Amino acid sequence: MVDNLDRALARLANLARDDHEQNRSMSVEEHYTRRLDRAVERQRTRYTYLQRAKSTTTTLLIHRAKLRSLLEAITSEVLHNNKEGVEIVAELLAEVEKEL
Repeated sequence: MVDNLDRALARLANLARDDHEQNRSMSVEEHYTRRLDRAVERQRTRYTYLQRAKSTTTTLLIHRAKLRSLLEAITSEVLHNNKEGVEIVAELLAEVEKEL
């Protein structure tokens, strides 16, 4: 089940990037949020707790997407042996962790 969720979220992120390429008036995160909200709204079964938690869930998933992007950036910098870049990204991760 977790693998299915990961695949679905990765697909959602890819679609959001594609949306951003076609419509740059919104950020990738805004496209991601919009698609995620629409997916929740399209559910045939209406779970009260899901509707109440929608904004919280969306926020957490956006943070997850941002963390994944940061991890990709760290990997790239490490592969290129850029210590300054790694330090900057590590500081960003520390800030994100404080917010969570």
